[in-house]
Amino acid sequence: MSNPISENDGPVTTEIRLDGANCSLCFNDTARSLMAQPGVLAVNGSIGEQCFRIDHDESVADDRLLSIVSEHLHGDDRSSWEHKMVAVDATVAQMHCTHGHHTPGSAGGGPGHV
Repeated sequence: MSNPISENDGPVTTEIRLDGANCSLCFNDTARSLMAQPGVLAVNGSIGEQCFRIDHDESVADDRLLSIVSEHLHGDDRSSWEHKMVAVDATVAQMHCTHGHHTPGSAGGGPGHV
């Protein structure tokens, strides 16, 4: 669910819950892919809290953000000695994702934190 930051035609914030996300490389790749989208102003998140917080303009639909997450983010499931990539259940939610308050456009904080 998007939450308007202002009542004008200003930016909105969308929080996405990432059930099953445990691959920090996929997490960071997904954050970069989200940030590369026109209209996305900032991407913050935590693999530990399994969430992204995305600030964007109103032209960016939640469905588009979920599509990017579903395309790029995976979980790592171990079956005996083998690793296999599995889908992550990404949903829009009001979580109050608090990690990674960085300058818009920056990605930092080490693996799993953007």
